[in-house]
Amino acid sequence: MLQIFAERAAAELERQQFEEALAHGEERWRGFVTHGNEAIVRVDLERPISVNAPEDEQIDHYYQYGMSRIATIRWLLCSAWRMRQH
Repeated sequence: MLQIFAERAAAELERQQFEEALAHGEERWRGFVTHGNEAIVRVDLERPISVNAPEDEQIDHYYQYGMSRIATIRWLLCSAWRMRQH
């Protein structure tokens, strides 16, 4: 009986520590997004390209195969929330 109580207490403590760490990370992320001066762009490529490819080739590839969208703060926070739920 004492063993079961100890295991449950340890699991609860671990869950609380995880929640605190997650909240701290979300706070830091929210501060970064809220106070950032630059746009955050997400690019989905239909075909991958090596990061070692020459810069001109990467730029051409981006225009040919990339679909970008500027992420709004709301979109970023909603995405982070959705990821947290899974």
